[in-house]
Amino acid sequence: RLRPNAEFTFLLPAAVAALAASFYLVLMAFGVSVADARAQGWLFDVAVPKKLDFWQVWSVAGSPVQLLRNPSSAALIRWDKLFSAEFVLVTIQVFLMGLLTTAKNIYGTAEVTGTRLDFDREVRTAGLQGVACGLVGGMPGNLVMSFSVTAHALGAKRRGAFGMLLALNSLLFFVVGDFVIAFAPKMVPACVLFWLGLLLC
Repeated sequence: RLRPNAEFTFLLPAAVAALAASFYLVLMAFGVSVADARAQGWLFDVAVPKKLDFWQVWSVAGSPVQLLRNPSSAALIRWDKLFSAEFVLVTIQVFLMGLLTTAKNIYGTAEVTGTRLDFDREVRTAGLQGVACGLVGGMPGNLVMSFSVTAHALGAKRRGAFGMLLALNSLLFFVVGDFVIAFAPKMVPACVLFWLGLLLC
């Protein structure tokens, strides 16, 4: 039985890794190939990538990285769109939605987890994260209350440790996410969802 005040920041990722390793050990024990396991529906029906290609996201003409490498590619950008009514309207909508959801997520996380949070600091962090994403050509992001609540329910007590783990997992899926999906047993995400359901109900 898990102790209420114990530290279990790495329990879920360790359990997921052990579950996946056990799956492949069983395949080896019974002499089942990965191709056969995929054909029988144990693995996701996706093709195994032949090489890493995560950098393709920065190869688009007009992306920040391409602008640094080749400033002349700025001519390909439709600068007139910045002053269009559609762009201004969407910008206002995104700003208002981001402001409301950020405030809701900060106060909601503090209420559910019982953690004292510095609202100004959290808002500044969210703003800096958005600026950083834009500078490298990434998608706009936002605070996610469900991550914090789920981490708290799973026993993660240290904010820094879980944040580092989340950052490493995000980097892992960005670089080799297609490989992970190709080789991850279907039962792994199913077990995680079942586990979370039991913890949060």
